[in-house]
Amino acid sequence: MRRTRPFSSMHEKPFWKRRRNDLYCVIIATLIFLVRVLPRRVGLAFVSLLGRLIFHVFARDRKRAIEGLRFIYGKEKGEVWVQRTARAVFKNIAMNFYDAAFLIMSSKERFDSIVKVEGLDKLRKATEETGCGCIVISGHLGCFEIMTHAAARNGVKCTTVGQKLYDPRIDKMVTKMRSADGNIVYLHRDGSARDIVRHLRSGWQFGVLIDQDTRVESVFVPFLGVPAKTPSAPIRMAMSFKIPVVVSWTARQPDGSHIVNYSDPIKMQDTGDSEADLVANVATVMKQFCEALEKYPDQWVWMHERWKTRPEGQ
Repeated sequence: MRRTRPFSSMHEKPFWKRRRNDLYCVIIATLIFLVRVLPRRVGLAFVSLLGRLIFHVFARDRKRAIEGLRFIYGKEKGEVWVQRTARAVFKNIAMNFYDAAFLIMSSKERFDSIVKVEGLDKLRKATEETGCGCIVISGHLGCFEIMTHAAARNGVKCTTVGQKLYDPRIDKMVTKMRSADGNIVYLHRDGSARDIVRHLRSGWQFGVLIDQDTRVESVFVPFLGVPAKTPSAPIRMAMSFKIPVVVSWTARQPDGSHIVNYSDPIKMQDTGDSEADLVANVATVMKQFCEALEKYPDQWVWMHERWKTRPEGQ
């Protein structure tokens, strides 16, 4: 079993990583400050320019984003589209982080005027029919930080899971945002599974992002048509405890508003072969998420090395 490297302190990191983290902290702190002092329209205009600047400054992330887009869409869309979309990715990430901070600090009336929630009744219906909450599967698309807040502000209690970020200063700022509106945030590998199940049985919704290659229990399923290592523990939990699963996603719209969408409950395959069923069920939820991603390819985190781990033999 592969051991996870302990969360290292700042002085253990290479010099260039410390400087990069310092810059990220300044950027995030600046965005939060701007949220407090600028009208949203002005703040978004500023951070869109900041996102374009980050695209040019962070060469490693820029290269990864371009390579990922080229890998999936290069032959179909062409190099001009790839380069243009890569620039838009960085702009949208900056704007979505700004909006996450802005909306979380906004009144419910202001929040509801910008965020449209579709399908929340499906979540409530599944909870009423089963007597427990749902596992809500999503990914790093659009302004994903607002999804649990959109549910919580409509009377749906939420818990979610994440992992410590690479810098404790950034981790503190992000965790504070995620914990607003009464949401509970657990961390990977901290023995929280029992508490999550307890909350689910009490009618809470459990939101989890499973669109990245991380050091957790995973299976290989198609992601945008290419096999990718995908976290599977939430689906295994749903199969073991007969918990409903829905897929959710959010995306910025051309008018600057956001949509948060919930699917109908996903029908879980149950043939008696638990491992084959697990792979099939993870593939089903990822297929539905990727359908949304393909509508908004410039709003996903392409700098993540989604396909870095390959199936055995490839």
